[in-house]
Amino acid sequence: MTDKNRLALLISGVLIALIAAIILILSFRQPKISHCIDAVPQEAAVILDTKNFIRFSEFLLKDTSLFVELKKSSLFRESVKNLILFDSLFQNNKKLKDAFSDNQLVISLQASGRNSSDFLYIIAANPEYTSQNFADIITSFETSKPKISLITYENTVIYHVKYSHAHRLNNSEFYFTICDGLLLSSASEFPINRAIRQLKNDISIVSDPDFKTIYTETTRQSKNNIIINFNNLSDIGTHIFDNSTNKSAQFCAKFSKWAGYSMSLDNENNLNLEGIANVDNSYLYVFANEEPMTNDVIKFFPEKSSTFVILNFDKGSVFQKNYMHYLSEKHQLNSYKRQIELMYRDYSVKITDYRFIDAIGGNVALVYEDINKNGTEQNSYAFAHLADKSKMEAVLDTFIHAYSQKLKIPVNMLSIDFESHGKTITLHKWPASQIMENYFGEFFSDFHAGAYTLIDNWLVFGNSIPALRSFFETYQSGNTFENRSDCKSLFESISQKSNLTVYSDAAHSLSLWQKMLNTEIFDKINKNAQFLRKFRGPVFQFSGNSGKMNATAFINFSGKLESGNGTIWECRLDTLQNAVPFEVKNHITGEKEILIQDRRNMLYLIDKDGKIVWKRKLDGKILDNIHQVDYYKTGKLQYLFNTRETLYLFDRNAQNVGPYPVKLKTKASCGISVFDYDKNRNYRILLATINNKISLLNINADAIGGWKFSKTSKPVLNPLQYFSYKGKDYIIFADRQKIYILDRNGNVRVKPAADFPTGTHVKFFLEPDTETSKARFVTTNASGDVHFIYLNGTVKKMTLKNCFPEHYFSYIDINGDNKQEFIFLNKNEIVVFDRNNTEIFSYKFNNTISDAPMLWNISEKQVKIGVVSRSENKIYLFDANGKFTEKFPHEGNTPFIILQFDKNEDFSVITGNQKQYLYKYPLY
Repeated sequence: MTDKNRLALLISGVLIALIAAIILILSFRQPKISHCIDAVPQEAAVILDTKNFIRFSEFLLKDTSLFVELKKSSLFRESVKNLILFDSLFQNNKKLKDAFSDNQLVISLQASGRNSSDFLYIIAANPEYTSQNFADIITSFETSKPKISLITYENTVIYHVKYSHAHRLNNSEFYFTICDGLLLSSASEFPINRAIRQLKNDISIVSDPDFKTIYTETTRQSKNNIIINFNNLSDIGTHIFDNSTNKSAQFCAKFSKWAGYSMSLDNENNLNLEGIANVDNSYLYVFANEEPMTNDVIKFFPEKSSTFVILNFDKGSVFQKNYMHYLSEKHQLNSYKRQIELMYRDYSVKITDYRFIDAIGGNVALVYEDINKNGTEQNSYAFAHLADKSKMEAVLDTFIHAYSQKLKIPVNMLSIDFESHGKTITLHKWPASQIMENYFGEFFSDFHAGAYTLIDNWLVFGNSIPALRSFFETYQSGNTFENRSDCKSLFESISQKSNLTVYSDAAHSLSLWQKMLNTEIFDKINKNAQFLRKFRGPVFQFSGNSGKMNATAFINFSGKLESGNGTIWECRLDTLQNAVPFEVKNHITGEKEILIQDRRNMLYLIDKDGKIVWKRKLDGKILDNIHQVDYYKTGKLQYLFNTRETLYLFDRNAQNVGPYPVKLKTKASCGISVFDYDKNRNYRILLATINNKISLLNINADAIGGWKFSKTSKPVLNPLQYFSYKGKDYIIFADRQKIYILDRNGNVRVKPAADFPTGTHVKFFLEPDTETSKARFVTTNASGDVHFIYLNGTVKKMTLKNCFPEHYFSYIDINGDNKQEFIFLNKNEIVVFDRNNTEIFSYKFNNTISDAPMLWNISEKQVKIGVVSRSENKIYLFDANGKFTEKFPHEGNTPFIILQFDKNEDFSVITGNQKQYLYKYPLY
């Protein structure tokens, strides 16, 4: 053999070896795509791929606290009802379990018509199984046989299985067939038809090279994967989103084509998704060739941020170039240019001289606060890091001066200085409300800039000046999103650098979702709000600078109802609360609502969703209580109450009624008492004033003739009480030295045989006749001795507890045994005694309690005792044995109420906190 031939042979051998190595490498790097994928309809929006059906089912439905909790949610159960049904069938039938134990499962979700979507379950079937075998196995172990009917599609028999209502599977039904070695099942026959058609005609989603790339790279190392087609997801969005906001679905279609995630669940119940997403011809292209950047802007986000989006890029001009390329691909470039030109033209600003985008570089973000924190006003903010602050100031000043000329007002009238925690900023009104959407696209389409300010090298837009004021106050006080304890796991799990980050706290973004989703879909989600509050997230991140971006997602399941503090909603007032929330009834809907006053004497009406219906300024603090009356006797209710100087009567729209408000000639010494003696709406008002007088008024605040009582020895500092017993009226009150018991005309009804000094918060309780005692009034004196005042005037004393004059006392049956217990709250201690003078329980707080304990009848035999410790910022709730109610103590700084807003809702707790918020907690 010549050297030349040897060389040729050697080269050939090397080439063959190289080719073999390449084939081997490629076969390793590109695993064979399962036949199950061939049955996935090309319209699929979401594809779940798992290598082992039985193991995945056990993992998903049984083994983790996350999915145990998921099963309690009607939202989840409805979404995967067929998987739950399959799990039940397979776990209860050994033949089925053995037949499919090692087989792959693929679940696809796709639109089926304009207004619905369906799941298709695809499992690799063992060769010996036919559809009839499968049907026989299903029915073989059931004593109550399901009804099975047959449908034929393209020469393939489809089985319709339906269980009766009495069956353990509770009226469930599904369709299935085995076609080309695959078991196909769905709650609807339509996706099965699609799959059969594809298998018969050799059509597969695998023919899409983008899908093939995403699928093979995602599934290489993971057994459980999720693939998303954003184009098809938008088709589902057309029946999920409200027609008026269908642009959300349209943007979804343009966001990317495919994204693939491998799925894992860690020991902390964090659901982690890691994968890749297409960039070409999609919104993600705008971040092409951009390095991921640190999300510094998060330091500004308010504590109650519910949804935010962060865009990161080095230069605004480069972002705009990429964004324009994306718009050009979507045939929207001309519209984009026209919007910007019109914005500049409206204020006679030359776009060539003042390019807003050129001054920006770094983080750009949009943030929504929880609407339940702010009543009807949802605060939203946009942030932009400034690459050139002086250039931005020139742009902003030009717009503001043009705006002032347009309004024909001085430019200084468009600005206001605001100080918080020693730092002052200037807040400016802003005219071009859509500026962020115009430059940065769809994420900002719902944001309307109404004001702006500059903080260091950051431009901050708010939807209003009050919103910016709220933001700055929160930021300066350190109450920021990144300082929230419940967000610790979030920041530990997400990357600090990204090109795009999207976060939404599901439970506290419901108001935002309500604007986008159609009513039916939103109602289903809203019914699961309590369940959603157990999650942090989801958060999605995209980063990278190639044709494919790294895509990650994260959801944390805490297992606890919390939003940082466990609230259902939070309503922000202008200042701190000034009193206990008052429960009132909406006579139109029958639902309960809340009246609350803040420290600037603003009165708010708040509905069951935490939204402020109205607010109205009063001349002082409301004394004691708010009474609902029917002034016109038409079934419509109004609010009657008093301050030191005025009697008020509002209707439910905060409008004055009749002759009100009525200015008092002499200041009131306590809150009014309102009685309806005969339940005929002929109301009587008892008013105590600082000149020691007790006046009886009608509903128009006119004095009633025939009232016999004139004056007390000292001012009455606690509202008068009324009791009716055995056909007689008893009006009882005290002036710190003497007890007065009158009839409805002001005559003395009972004259106590002995007077005694009463405490600061004197209160009377009527105990009817018992087997051992005649009817009597029960109260305490200044030192806490219990006094029994019988209806014949006899007075008896009993000492249970030595107290300070400021103590609180109650006498009520708290354990349902028809015997009253003695309850004392004295300084920092609550003590309860039974009728045998035996202590039931006591509890010492860390600091003095300044508010009366609250007693709530949760049921006929269940009374809860509530206490607020302002110094600890905690509210406590005890049962009859002195044990804390589950989840208490809660955060809270005011007396609280427990109520059901409507008959379909569970009990809730309403209290205020130290930060101008009214909280709604679930009782249980």
